[in-house]
Amino acid sequence: IDAAVRRIIVSGTPEEDLPSGHPARESLSDHRQRLVETEYLNYLRDLSDEMETALAQGELVDDNLSSAVHFWSDHEKELGAGNEALFFYLDALRLDLARELADQLQARSDASDELDLNVEESTRLGVLPSETEFGMAAVLPGRPKSYEVRLDNGDLGAYRNGSPLNADKRRKLLEEEGWAVASSDPSGWSQTRVAYYSKEIDDYGEASMQDIERRLAERVRTLADEIFDRIRKGDWNRAYVVTDHGFVLLPEDAQFEDLTPPGGDVKRRRVAAEDLSDDGPGVLLTGERVPELFSYLSSPVRLLLDPQHRFKKQGIPDSRYYHGGALPQECILSFLKI
Repeated sequence: IDAAVRRIIVSGTPEEDLPSGHPARESLSDHRQRLVETEYLNYLRDLSDEMETALAQGELVDDNLSSAVHFWSDHEKELGAGNEALFFYLDALRLDLARELADQLQARSDASDELDLNVEESTRLGVLPSETEFGMAAVLPGRPKSYEVRLDNGDLGAYRNGSPLNADKRRKLLEEEGWAVASSDPSGWSQTRVAYYSKEIDDYGEASMQDIERRLAERVRTLADEIFDRIRKGDWNRAYVVTDHGFVLLPEDAQFEDLTPPGGDVKRRRVAAEDLSDDGPGVLLTGERVPELFSYLSSPVRLLLDPQHRFKKQGIPDSRYYHGGALPQECILSFLKI
């Protein structure tokens, strides 16, 4: 549905090219507006209710949906020393974009005489809160039990074996495990185990919303070309695409309700504090309450689910694009093995 809504918006106003007197010249505009605004927003609200129930009852992870925290250990042998691999960390690659990327990679392979790819998808529950700081840190080398999200001096952060994981530390951890980080050093592409970070998609949403649906479609096509060419030129036998979080893309005229947050570390779609009340909007998550899903949460967090809710006074203007909460668009992810 998310992908279909984007395609409808990118298609523009095709009714204007129809012959005079064609019934769609008058009706299609109203149908389009109803679908991509009113009905899509109703769909997101319905999803938020379903997701709140599933999170509270711990009924998300099953044979079809595993946790992103377990990704590295699930592929430990394949990612171990001596095995050639490319590893693409793509910021904000929402599930529908990842599936388009998988389809385009497979299509390029099917049309190529040089490279035969097999693209497999695994659907995972991303780390919550659905923000880069936590999501990227979760898909680094290390055991799941060594990963932790907790408050330190009032700030929520990601930790591995007790050490904070900022962007520089993430790069160093990969290098210590024998991975060349090509996004920091382009010469790394000559190595046999290469990691690459790309944050263009998140930059689109955070910096400029102009033509974002079209730009997202173009970015997926560019990524498919880049990944296909890298595998072909380097002759790697395996590649992975992982991401940190998805995002919500609201209709242009959607209105927000700015909520007053409780005390704590507050972002647009979440708040973290040691003394959060059970009462409040969204869902309160702790590692103790649902350990099979959130054992990494050492501090309580409250996440918003209603697509039109956010905590106010966060220094960010009205925007259709956001993440950090727990709508499926924010935290249900698709990882690719190529």
